[in-house]
Amino acid sequence: MSSCRPALVPPGARAVVIAPHPDAEVLGTGALLAQLSETSRNLFIVAVTDGTASHPNSTEWPPERLAAVRPMETREALQRLHLRNVQVARLGLLHGSADKMEPILSAFLAKHLEPDDVVFAPWRHDGHSDHEAVGRAAFSTAASLGLPFVEVPLFTWHWASPDDTRVPWAAPAES
Repeated sequence: MSSCRPALVPPGARAVVIAPHPDAEVLGTGALLAQLSETSRNLFIVAVTDGTASHPNSTEWPPERLAAVRPMETREALQRLHLRNVQVARLGLLHGSADKMEPILSAFLAKHLEPDDVVFAPWRHDGHSDHEAVGRAAFSTAASLGLPFVEVPLFTWHWASPDDTRVPWAAPAES
């Protein structure tokens, strides 16, 4: 599994994955995180929301139960990927609070991002308000600090098809 392109996250750099909801870090970058961990890169995962609004009106999965289960699910997923050198920060913002999360996330990132970080976050046009808010905040903060930024499609897979012209399918040119 060590075929990770070193140019994406160079030795000495830290990969910062910003997940709008619990599970997004694994769905969007799980294999990459495993490869980076295998090559001894440091990993920092920012869990923006608590994921408690994922099952509205559910009696089986009420918000209180989700609040207890979501962190355990994240820990188990990261263990199954055999990740080492990983730090997780939980902001605990409410799932579905896109209008409030951008300034809070931007302030957090400005304080915690480091000069050699490579930032991964949802695509800014992903089709889910929380994902897009997280993508915008991460992009603007990374840009202001001069850090590399990689957009990850998460919700896009629910609405896009391979011929969808709204999605920039072409990979960026390598420098």
